Amino acid sequence: MVLKTECDRVYEPLLNLDLLGNPERGQWTQQNIFAPQPYLKFGVNTDEYLRPLKGGNVIEDLYAAGAILGGYDSLAEGCGVGVSLLSVLFVAEQIVAEWIISEQTALRRKTMMFPKGSGRIYSTRLKRVVSIW
Repeated sequence: MVLKTECDRVYEPLLNLDLLGNPERGQWTQQNIFAPQPYLKFGVNTDEYLRPLKGGNVIEDLYAAGAILGGYDSLAEGCGVGVSLLSVLFVAEQIVAEWIISEQTALRRKTMMFPKGSGRIYSTRLKRVVSIW
């Protein structure tokens, strides 16, 4: 994903996601070129799990990570690589957690249908998956 700029607006062109830090055009920069520049904080707005928002609603099964995130100034704060690495790690953890929950839900359904022994095989597999992460 990349942000696009026109004379009077900044936007995310692929999915038209909500942006953080998108004030009026006159507020994009500061007179002093050495001062933190507001346009550097523009980026996709997310929920606490880094799922992007569109029209104020979370888009399920989609995550934002790295430079597309809004709210930080990688130049002034010197944190661009750190934000990229940590946000990708956080998103990976969210995906694994969702997978484990979906597998547990499938196990519960299977156990209700086949109560004898069906959970033992799964729980052994689940422990292996969790130990890898």
